[in-house]
Amino acid sequence: MSVWVNFVGRKYYTEDSFEKEVRELGFSRRVPLKMLSSFEFGDIILFLMKQGRNWAKFICAGILTGIGGLEPEVVKELAEEFGGRLTEEEETKLMIRGCGTYEVEVECEFDLTSAEITMKKIAERIKDKGDEAGLPMLSGIWTDVGDVLGTDDWEKIRVDIPFSRGFRLFDLDRFKVELAKTEPDKKGIYHVKGMFYGNHKGQVEVEVESGVLIGVKHYVRFKGRSYRTRVRHAMELLL
Repeated sequence: MSVWVNFVGRKYYTEDSFEKEVRELGFSRRVPLKMLSSFEFGDIILFLMKQGRNWAKFICAGILTGIGGLEPEVVKELAEEFGGRLTEEEETKLMIRGCGTYEVEVECEFDLTSAEITMKKIAERIKDKGDEAGLPMLSGIWTDVGDVLGTDDWEKIRVDIPFSRGFRLFDLDRFKVELAKTEPDKKGIYHVKGMFYGNHKGQVEVEVESGVLIGVKHYVRFKGRSYRTRVRHAMELLL
């Protein structure tokens, strides 16, 4: 499995609100259709926020367990093709996130203990659908940043990773080497320097027994992160 980094913008989230959302709802992050097959179930995502001009801070981490944002009919087709267990919602399941809202209509769970079912195979079938597939999102569950980085002091770390949209592979092994050589400043902050982007796969081992595809409808993107804005948009969706 691989480790990726993904920057979270401050337009919709604070550091605490994003971490809280991932703990409660899991993460859901837009991914280009052409990039889907680069991931594997069990990959680790480290989420960052910019800290000033040159630094970034780890705010949360997640384990990739599924693909969301798909058209419900596409999920049903994939369930039949790959033998997944389909669950259709009897009532509206409204998801309210910091960046938008949507309704979950159907979910499909796959048994990943079978070697025949992989993220790449599912992703290729989704890519075949093109724009009809929906708006693919990487989805997953919360995990502890400290466990990934190997330190309990992860909140005191600042890393000179340049801002990048989307997902980038992260050289976790090299980062740990540089962290071990870094002394804290007077405030106890570790400023870790180095080039940590790159094509580094297979750096972690995470067992994921099941993967999920999520079919949604009525996606509405918020214009801001205020509570009033989110409630108004959610009410518009329900009405």
